[in-house]
Amino acid sequence: MAGESHMDRVPPHNLEAEESVIGSMILSHRAAAEAQELLVAEDFYTDAHRKIYGTLVDLYAGGSTTDPVVLAEELKKRGTLESVGDRAYIYSLVGDTPNPGNVKHYATIVRDMAFKRKLIDVGYEVTSQGYSTASDVEEAFDKSESAIFAVGKRMRRERLTHINEPLKESFRRMEEARKRKTRITGVETGFKQLDNLTSGLQSSNLIVVGGRTAMGKTSFALNIAHHASVQREIGVLIFSMEMSKVDISERLLCTQARVSSTDYRIGRISDDRFVDIVDATGVLSNAPIFIDDTGDLTLTQMRSKSRQLMSKENIGLIIIDYIQLMHIPGFREGRTQEVSRIARDLKVLAMEMEVPVIAVSQLRRPSVGKKEPNLEDLRDSGGIEQNADVVVLIYRREVDEPRNLENKGIAEIHLAKHRNGETGKFKLAWIGENTQFRNLSTEEEFPG
Repeated sequence: MAGESHMDRVPPHNLEAEESVIGSMILSHRAAAEAQELLVAEDFYTDAHRKIYGTLVDLYAGGSTTDPVVLAEELKKRGTLESVGDRAYIYSLVGDTPNPGNVKHYATIVRDMAFKRKLIDVGYEVTSQGYSTASDVEEAFDKSESAIFAVGKRMRRERLTHINEPLKESFRRMEEARKRKTRITGVETGFKQLDNLTSGLQSSNLIVVGGRTAMGKTSFALNIAHHASVQREIGVLIFSMEMSKVDISERLLCTQARVSSTDYRIGRISDDRFVDIVDATGVLSNAPIFIDDTGDLTLTQMRSKSRQLMSKENIGLIIIDYIQLMHIPGFREGRTQEVSRIARDLKVLAMEMEVPVIAVSQLRRPSVGKKEPNLEDLRDSGGIEQNADVVVLIYRREVDEPRNLENKGIAEIHLAKHRNGETGKFKLAWIGENTQFRNLSTEEEFPG
């Protein structure tokens, strides 16, 4: 009816489908298992059905034989038999069930109705945020989007499957690992020693890459992005608050083509190298790399953009460059506390998106006589170290000792923190002309 308010409308539900699910569960263990794959108690519209379903789940979990008599007796013990109806109603659920073999169809109807009701609830929540004067627009938008994202996430959650499917996936991973001769379980960085220590960058982990100015911390993160996207076809989302999209693309292109960044910038390119650049452009154009170079991006906006992209693309890694350029609007508790809050929110971002997040961090200037960085050098806040699962520190002695030729082209990498494994130090080659780190070729000294 035109003009009818939402409050006057009956929420979507299907009582017959709910009754058929419960009746099927009483009649068949197999039907009960299939129903539990799709439903939770909160998916049922009536409180009575929620209580009956929950009781059935508990009975099956305890290994009990289930029939109308056993169910009614258990409801009586719990003091809920009268509130859900009576024994006659329990028996009627069994008698009115068309076919327990169709339980998945009944359960799907119940689940879909539950999703629609949840969307209605979220709609009210979004409306409430719009009317609220307690929060600013950005905060209201983030809360609204989070609520919608949570519903969609449950809709897309994986269902139970026959063991045949996960076995195929497991075998595929084993074959890939066997070919690569690695034990990588996360996102491969391309740096052998780092991958051996971490088994790759793990989902929901916050990885902090720290270094002083000119040590190559951004290049290190971009090298990982390049390897993950080009070599392993993993989607990468890059948030850059310092470099433009064009500059990042240029760095990635020079890495792929292995040409000098300076030569590329001034157009000093031979015909042969030009062909290499064209080929590299084709490779990168097809790589799943997404870049946002909004300079004053807030964490709220970052979460929002991550959610939106991940709803459309298969993103497996997020990179943020860099922590010290981030700010929280209206934060008045001091910079140290602000950076701690940012670090915590980045960890929450990794957990919410269920992908590894690399956050580049500036290190404070060393004290007199001190050169090699350590965890204490994480600038502005100990909160960065506390919230990070992994901390990688980069040091190139040639920056401090330019006349010492022994250090030229060598980077020292310190895995200073690894929450779930061992730490360690190793070295990489540094190719300054195209801002690229590479594994050293001496396998005996640096086994991979």
